[in-house]
Amino acid sequence: MNTKLTAFINSFLLFFFLIASSLLNAEIITGRCVGVSDGDTAIVLVNGNRQVKIRFYGIDTPESSQDFGQRAKHKLSGLIYGKEVMVDITSNDRYGRSIGKVYVDGIYTNLEMIKSGLAWHYVQYAPHDRDLARAENAARASQIGLWSHANPIPPWNWRRGIRTYSSSSGTESSSRGASTAGTYWVSGSGKIHNRSCRHFGSSNAGTYTDHPIGTNCKVCGGNGR
Repeated sequence: MNTKLTAFINSFLLFFFLIASSLLNAEIITGRCVGVSDGDTAIVLVNGNRQVKIRFYGIDTPESSQDFGQRAKHKLSGLIYGKEVMVDITSNDRYGRSIGKVYVDGIYTNLEMIKSGLAWHYVQYAPHDRDLARAENAARASQIGLWSHANPIPPWNWRRGIRTYSSSSGTESSSRGASTAGTYWVSGSGKIHNRSCRHFGSSNAGTYTDHPIGTNCKVCGGNGR
């Protein structure tokens, strides 16, 4: 498919997305990206005079001081900086930022960051988003971006000060270990925890699995089923 046809199709689909969203009373903003703080946060200038800080829905990228943190920021900048973007705002967070799905030139940027291997699917805040989950699994399987490392440290662990891996604590290590063997951690008591959870891999008795059986954790939602 040639570039012009692809751009037309993307624009056509985006137009219908805007119409559908307006009918559902979703909050949509459009504007120019005037700043990128990191791989999942940007500033959009709306109506030429109002700056809106956007935290990207459903993804979490490495912190600036982490491996791939600067690469994630550079990737996002290349995608949206200086360009007109559309943001489907889903909610607001406790820091006053708007949580949103960001589109540019018909590309769903949140998803693109995960496809590039530079972001995690933030399961805790988007537990039922299968597109993001599938994109992460594909990036993991291809070992691209941060998944080229045996055990990349999730940014939510990094922010909590967890900087090394040990198999008993579920934090990260320099060798390929059980934490990459499954998407979920089923504790000895039968509770299912996903990777966003503070209890993920946090007990000596338990197992990593992609097909968990047990009771979903009330903190993270487990496997969301």
